[in-house]
Amino acid sequence: MESSPNMPPSPQPPLSQPQLNPQESPSVSPEKKSKKWSIIILVLLLFTVSGVTAYFLYQNYQLKRVPFQTQFPSGSSQTLPSTPQIKPSPFPSPSPTSIIPQADYSKSGNIVADCQLLYEEIGAPALTATLIFQDYSQCDLGQGIQPCQEVETSLTCGQPVKIEGKVKSSPKEILVIKLTLLPNPEYSEIGGNCCFPSQGF
Repeated sequence: MESSPNMPPSPQPPLSQPQLNPQESPSVSPEKKSKKWSIIILVLLLFTVSGVTAYFLYQNYQLKRVPFQTQFPSGSSQTLPSTPQIKPSPFPSPSPTSIIPQADYSKSGNIVADCQLLYEEIGAPALTATLIFQDYSQCDLGQGIQPCQEVETSLTCGQPVKIEGKVKSSPKEILVIKLTLLPNPEYSEIGGNCCFPSQGF
């Protein structure tokens, strides 16, 4: 059957566009998302560590650069050294050239006035010798050995002691190397201070 020339052409159905299945839509895999967040967190951590490190380095530089200052009553600030100063000892230290002599004198006796040793020998019941203390002299007063120049106590008259020393010019003068206080239950103090080892220099 032929169409009439006066009849309008029949409408053509619209072209249907392909529909995308929601399940087939492109998406990012979980592995890629996890990798992306790991990179972001790593970058943030690097920035944080770098900032903290730079801050502490700057503070350390400032502490080394700025000297210690103190404010005095006058209102003026003066710079003080950061290292503590060592207070000198009130007692002189032994001289490095000081040589301890070889002992050639050893006697036991009692302390009498003016740092003298009263002792006995066969045929001579009452002999005295002046004790001369040096920077190398050591004293043992029952509390351990220490330099005699640091002894703060005195020896009372009559105390029994042992003297080891060097004869200076005669048995009347003795350079003390070591003074040892002897325990003697029969000792009775005569009275008074007879010798200050720390003042015998």
